[in-house]
Amino acid sequence: MPKFVIETGSKAGHSITIPQGVTTLGRGIDCEFVVPDRRCSRQQCQVSRLGDQVTMQDLQSRHGTLVNGAAIDAPIILNFGDEVILGHTLLRLAEDDFRYDEGEEHEAAMLEEEVLATVLEYKHDLNEEYGGREKRAKKEGRELVKKRKKKRRHKYGGGYGVTMRYPRTIKFIRAIGMGMFLMAFGLAVFLLVYGRPMQRLLGVLILFLTIQWARKVKRPVH
Repeated sequence: MPKFVIETGSKAGHSITIPQGVTTLGRGIDCEFVVPDRRCSRQQCQVSRLGDQVTMQDLQSRHGTLVNGAAIDAPIILNFGDEVILGHTLLRLAEDDFRYDEGEEHEAAMLEEEVLATVLEYKHDLNEEYGGREKRAKKEGRELVKKRKKKRRHKYGGGYGVTMRYPRTIKFIRAIGMGMFLMAFGLAVFLLVYGRPMQRLLGVLILFLTIQWARKVKRPVH
């Protein structure tokens, strides 16, 4: 009775007995024989058995089905000893009394290591790609939050740097600040006009500080 012997992959060393009729091989769970290989298509190929004759046909898989190293595009009759590659998985058509020899076991082990290294490299590339996307998304999110906070600060706090939700309170604080500015400015002018020399000097200092304070205060944003 013909069967497939799995030489690479997580099920290396296991065998798949080929029943009479049509059998589907692939990664999908709806296949009769599920091949745990990411590179394998959900429905990779079909195997037809009539007596001891085994025929294989590719189901337009993404990476193709290889028989003895050549891709097949039409049904092909398999002979005992033929090698079939589905993704990274290597199958060999054999009879029930087939056994590995030491050289074939060593070759299968080396090929399995190569396939495992390829899969790990592919997984690493995926992690780097999606990890970079996640970092960029977090950075854009933080920048958006900062912009919204800045917009709210200008909306409710104006030039005084006060972040509040009550416009009436903001207007009251602005009125107090304007009143203090006018009082300081009026006092400086009074000392400059009617004061003594020392009082005039004090008036100049008050006027200078008042002007500097007015320059630092930003104008309210309406």
